[in-house]
Parts: sequence; C-alpha cells; structure tokens
Amino acid sequence: MDISDPESLVPKWPKPKELQPFPTILSITYLGHSSKVTSLSVHASGQWLLSGSRDGTVKVWEVKSGRCIETWTFDTTIHRVAWCPKGMSSLFAAATGKTLFLVPAKVNKTFSDTIEMLEATKSTDDDENSPASWSVTEVKSSLHNTVAVTISHAFEVTDVSWHNAGDYFCSVCPKGNTKAVLVHQLSKGSSQNPFRKNRGIVTRALFHPSKPFFFVATQQAVRIYNLAKQSLAKKLVSGSGVITSMSIHPSGDHVILGGEDRRVCWYDLDLSTKPYKALRYHEKAIRSVCFHP
Repeated sequence: MDISDPESLVPKWPKPKELQPFPTILSITYLGHSSKVTSLSVHASGQWLLSGSRDGTVKVWEVKSGRCIETWTFDTTIHRVAWCPKGMSSLFAAATGKTLFLVPAKVNKTFSDTIEMLEATKSTDDDENSPASWSVTEVKSSLHNTVAVTISHAFEVTDVSWHNAGDYFCSVCPKGNTKAVLVHQLSKGSSQNPFRKNRGIVTRALFHPSKPFFFVATQQAVRIYNLAKQSLAKKLVSGSGVITSMSIHPSGDHVILGGEDRRVCWYDLDLSTKPYKALRYHEKAIRSVCFHP
C-alpha cells in the first residue's frame, strides 16, 4: 500500500458478479392494493411491512406470511409511509394531500399506550405562529376506526421521515417555498420551520442517525446543516441529474442519492463533497434508494 496515493487507501469496488447470489426465486407476493404502491416501510422488529398506494390506502402486512393485518382508507394518494423507529413502537406516519397522519397500528402491546398519547396531544389551531396545525381525529380502518393525529400543512406533503429517537420527525412540501421543510416534535405536539428560505425544490429531508446534522436534498444538491451550531456544514454536489431520493448509512458516514439520470451516486462524507462512485445499472429513472440497516 502506497500511503502517498489516496486511491490506494480506498477499498476496491467489487465486481457485480462477485456479489452473487442475488435473489432468484419469488418468495412472497403481497396482494391487496388496487393501484400502484408508492411507499414501503419495514418495522424495526422486522415483523411488519407498511405500504401506501395511489388507491388511498395504507396496509400492514405480516412479512413472513404476506397476510394483510389491517387497512386504513384515506381520501387521496399516499405519498409516503414511515414507521416510528422505536423498537416496540406501534405508530406510523402517512403523508397524503396536505395532511400528515400519525396512526397507531395494533402490532404489539404498546397499541393502547400509543392511543392514550395521541388523545392527549394538544391542538395548535389557535397558535398563529405555528407553520402547521395539530388536531385529533378518527381514521377509517378495516378492523375498527381508530384515533389519529392530523398535522395540516399549507401545501401538499410528499415526504416524511423520523429521527432515530422517535420524538422528532420532518415533512417535505416541495411547493411550500419558505415552508418546504417542517420539523415536528411528537411529545409536545409542535411544529417549527427551521429555514427562512430553501435554495431549490426540496425532494427529501433526513436526520443523521447519531449526530445533530440534518440533510436536505433539493433537485440539484444536498445541504447538510449542523443543528447545534445552526449553520451549513457541507454541500454535496450531484452532477447533472435531478435528485429523486436519498439514504444515509446507519454509521452516518455514507450517503447514496438516486436521480432521474438513472445513476446511484455514493458519497463518502470523509472524502469529498463529490460522488466517490456513480453506479449506472438502471435503465430508467431511480425513484427510491435505501441502505440495509
């Protein structure tokens, strides 16, 4: 190894043939949605799969059997679903229309406690300074109607993601201009707007797994903000393609971006603000990327 050559310090990229065996046999099909599935989220326990669809429904499936446990019906397309990341959590978020729903699912013993917590959530309809209003309502379910919290936005919500601790989560409204990214706190039932302006159309926002960093992806770049210092820490340059998706490695040191130019760009945050590798294995635009946990 030549320590004077930076390239020699980086592990060699494996050939695709060396990564086999790839999955070659269909194991389970999850049948039930009547239109295109738009979002998936796997529960922290690995036992439950959450799916959202253009048919306006959210379903919970048992991963091993493919059995649908419960279905919730909403008025419009489901853009994004996300389980609360706490290990025994029974709460999920669903983005549809201009509303973000927080809904309890009967998947473990914390279901009753989750309902009590949601019922105790304070409404912020009278708070003129809040960028979003919180209220408690009921949602339609295939088992029984259940209590849920609604967070009403001024613009259409297309994305939601949780902080690893499970108390904070953020929502993205690409047409929201100065209110494109909002950060919410579950325990206080509050919302805040961390940015006065956003440079570009925001497509995705994520929390760092362990450090006070916040990643905001626009169509052309990713800005990493230091929440403790309230400053811009780094800017990742994507290249020519429009960014459609983003995922952060559990270590927090790597980021992958998917784009309309059919590339997956992999960034090592310790090396550079430009892609370490650009993977060109797709024939059409990439809509979602994700690291294995």
